[in-house]
Amino acid sequence: MNDRSQRAPKFLGDYPVGFRPHQLLLPLAPRSDHVTLNTGHVALHHLQGIDSASFFDIVPLLEHRCCEIPGMPGFKFGLTQADHCCQLILARRGATIIAGGLAWGAAASDSLWSWLRDYYHYAVPSIPEWLSSCPSTPPPLPWLGVVLTANIVQIPHEQSRMLGAFERDLAFAILHRSLTRN
Repeated sequence: MNDRSQRAPKFLGDYPVGFRPHQLLLPLAPRSDHVTLNTGHVALHHLQGIDSASFFDIVPLLEHRCCEIPGMPGFKFGLTQADHCCQLILARRGATIIAGGLAWGAAASDSLWSWLRDYYHYAVPSIPEWLSSCPSTPPPLPWLGVVLTANIVQIPHEQSRMLGAFERDLAFAILHRSLTRN
């Protein structure tokens, strides 16, 4: 039973036979909530076996606090990380398009959610059709919460969809890095 192919994989470097190396395995809850506070939309992402080629493009970029988004010239992301949480900004030519937070630890969850709610109330009042009922408590861990700013209407719909996919992949990369560091 010491054969490597007989063990269940726990981390990205521990592949079973037939495993595609661009699949992501995380030692976490099997799903993550991705909440857009403006609209109330919640996407559930299953974390085990996520198939994301861009994940490996993002991991090396996490060492930088600010970096261009791969495949999206003119778009950048910025990160501020703390213990079991991260604030993120996605911007185009210096204008914030999306502000977000990622939490995977209970100690950070409430304060990060509070920051997102404050940002939501700061950024959203000028767009009445976006006003949704912003929950007072965060979803179960791990979660990614985002607030769309009015600048989102300045980019084509396809680019906004690409930013949504990037948010998800960025969150998975951050979670993976945090949970697999020695």
